[in-house]
Amino acid sequence: MTYDPRPSSLPRPLIVFCAVALAWVAAAIELASPGLLWALEYDAMLDAILTDNAVNLGVPDAATFTPSSLLAGTLIALDCLVALAYAAPLFFSGLWFRNLHPTKAWTDTNIRWLGRIGLLCLCMPLIKSLAGMVQSLALSSELPPGLVGVSLGLDFSSAALSQIAMGLLLLAFAAMMRHAKSLHDENRCYV
Repeated sequence: MTYDPRPSSLPRPLIVFCAVALAWVAAAIELASPGLLWALEYDAMLDAILTDNAVNLGVPDAATFTPSSLLAGTLIALDCLVALAYAAPLFFSGLWFRNLHPTKAWTDTNIRWLGRIGLLCLCMPLIKSLAGMVQSLALSSELPPGLVGVSLGLDFSSAALSQIAMGLLLLAFAAMMRHAKSLHDENRCYV
């Protein structure tokens, strides 16, 4: 009896299909969530944004403040932009898993995709902070003349720090795999 090192419990195409499906379903949920929340809970979402900016800008509560349709559209678009920033690495992870083949696992394309996913993960907290700043700027445009201002802030929560760490690890792993592939290709020329 010979030893077969390949796992025999699940076939490889099923594992790849599950990984791709999981990544793409998670990306779809991330993309659909803000739109659904704004459609179903418009007042609660507006109240949450006003509460976040109330201290810095002197924004009135949602009961007395009625934003224009342009401001409401801007707030919704910025929430969707943040969701897009969170969904993009998931979508590209699905593409990365789909492109994996046993004989061509570390092609230049796969290494580039891994680096791009790492870069997106690294930028997610910054995009969220910038979107919050633009939301506060948009809110201040409709406030009375004495209350105009901008709320600046950077997200240093544990979730943001773990996203930054994950992005750095993926970038480092992509750089390491790029170097390993170049060494492999170089050694292949001599043998």
